[in-house]
Amino acid sequence: MTRFSDDSDRATAQEEEEREYRIGEVRRAAEASRLPYTGYCYSCNEPLLQPRIFCDKSCADRYELEAAARRRNGKPL
Repeated sequence: MTRFSDDSDRATAQEEEEREYRIGEVRRAAEASRLPYTGYCYSCNEPLLQPRIFCDKSCADRYELEAAARRRNGKPL
């Protein structure tokens, strides 16, 4: 019975992790849809050759964290 509990706990933790990841994807996509293409990464300001707004997932995640902090503090994005 203990083994089932451990497997169940792992499955629940994995489901929660997956859910949080998907929620983050939706939030990043919603944020990205509001940001116009500038030719530069919104997070690190590196030039972008393609019509993208972030260099990679790391920059997108960093921008989302900073945007969430600004929203919590009542500051404009």
